[in-house]
Amino acid sequence: MPIFPRSVKSAGNVNYADEVTAGVPDIIDTEVDKDFNDLYQLVNGQIDDDNINQNPYLAFKKIVYDKLNLTGRLQSGDLAPGFTVPGSAITSLPDGVVHINNMAIGASFQALAFNVGTANLGLSPNTETVVAEQTWTTRGGSWIILGLLNGFCIIQTASAGGSGSFTTRLRLGSSAVGVPDGTVLEVTTAQVGAAGFTISSGGITVPLGQTLVAVGGLKPVGSVQRVQLTGTVVPGLCGVTGTTYAPSVWIVELA
Repeated sequence: MPIFPRSVKSAGNVNYADEVTAGVPDIIDTEVDKDFNDLYQLVNGQIDDDNINQNPYLAFKKIVYDKLNLTGRLQSGDLAPGFTVPGSAITSLPDGVVHINNMAIGASFQALAFNVGTANLGLSPNTETVVAEQTWTTRGGSWIILGLLNGFCIIQTASAGGSGSFTTRLRLGSSAVGVPDGTVLEVTTAQVGAAGFTISSGGITVPLGQTLVAVGGLKPVGSVQRVQLTGTVVPGLCGVTGTTYAPSVWIVELA
């Protein structure tokens, strides 16, 4: 409430000592009641900023921060120039307020992980082999997974009875490193043969490149997901063998 002076007594003074000096020694009950009523009126819920000491010196007490009711009252002008709000203090933002220029490099997606497998890896025949794998912790969003496999096959025999093959798979959710038992997301198979050709010693080398793309999402938030790129060579009657150069698997989880 506004600051107001102590009430004036019978002889025109606010203090009783001055009243006695002025020849009025009596303490009048109504004047005492007026002083106390004014004081009680002030402290019972009517103290406001008019009653707070504005003297800047430390000897004067201030209201501690915890007793201030600032919820919903802070404005941009209350912040010091250059003040940065800690990231931990921000739990949400209104929709549509973050623009591209306000985003950090890489912040347009939640995760970007990749792995390049072993170079010049010869595959065992008729065995699905993990050639590249990567894990990432999902936020439960949508993701895109790419598997890139390049290498070569060698055809050792020009058999007319059938060709060999090279199969590439993308797997998700495998149980352990090097164990190709996850769910197959994508698969492609290349038939490799040389019927009608004459093959000298050493065979025919055939370049091989296969690319797989899978999309999905809605995995448990915070779960660790394992992605594997695998290769399987089936020799067939042609005696096909397979070698990978630098296979890789890429995971992009959107924001």
